[in-house]
Amino acid sequence: MDLEHHHSTRVDAVRACYNDDATDLLAVAGEHSVDVLIISDSDCQTLASFYIGARTTALAWSPLTVSPTVSDNWHIELAVADADFGLHLLRKSFQGDETTFPFGGGLTGHHGKINDMAFCGGRGEDSSRYLATVSDDKMLMVWDLQPPADPPFRERSAENEDRNDRPRPTAYVIAFPNPLTTVNSHPSTSKEFLVSDCRGSIFLTDWRSDPQEMDQDVWRHSSLLELVEPSALYEHIMDSPTRWSASVAWRRDTSDM
Repeated sequence: MDLEHHHSTRVDAVRACYNDDATDLLAVAGEHSVDVLIISDSDCQTLASFYIGARTTALAWSPLTVSPTVSDNWHIELAVADADFGLHLLRKSFQGDETTFPFGGGLTGHHGKINDMAFCGGRGEDSSRYLATVSDDKMLMVWDLQPPADPPFRERSAENEDRNDRPRPTAYVIAFPNPLTTVNSHPSTSKEFLVSDCRGSIFLTDWRSDPQEMDQDVWRHSSLLELVEPSALYEHIMDSPTRWSASVAWRRDTSDM
C-alpha cells in the first residue's frame, strides 16, 4: 500500500539510502531541519531529527549507515548542504542523541549554491572518509572528513571526540568551466566521480591520480571522459541565454559506462 508522511514544513530535498544494510531509511529535509524516517510495509516513523537552521540544498548518505532493522548496533550518518553554502555531518546511533558537525563555510568552502554531494565510492575505509560536493561556483570539492590531527587534538580525552572541536575537514578542489549540477560515485571504485554541469556535459573525473605523473593542465581538470548533449553545445556556441541542466547517475550493478 502507499504510505504518506506529513512534514511540518515545506520539503526541500529527499534522499533514499541505498546501503545494503539501510534500504528502509529515508532522509527528508524541511525548511530548517532534516528528518530520518524508517519505512516499513505499513507505516513510516521518525528515527532521528537534526536541526540545521537553514534550507537544505543537498543530501548524501554515508556508507557507515546501518538500520535498526538490521542490527541493534545501528548507526546513522549523512552529510547535508545548506542554502548558506555550509556543510554539516549528521550522526546518531543506538548509544546517544543526534549530533551535528558544521564545516566548509566561509573562506574555506563553496561560494555558490551546493547542488549535490556524494560520498566516495569503493568498499574500503575511504568510502566514508571522503565527500564530494558540486556547486554553482564551478567547483568540485572532495572533503577529507578525517584529516590528520594536530598534536593539541591528540591530547584531548575521548569524551571530546563527538564535539565540534574535532579537526576541521580539508578539501581538494577541481575547477570546471561551468556551474555543476550533480555528482555521483559507484560502490566498486573510489577513484572516479561522475559529474554533470548546467550545459549538459557529463565528466568522468579521476580525482585520486598522482599529480606528479600527469600534465598540470590535465590534473587540474582530471577528466577521463566528457560527454556533451548536442543541443546544449549548439546553444552554447550560439551564445543563447537558455540555461540547460544535466543530471547523472551510475548504475549500481555495474561500473561500466
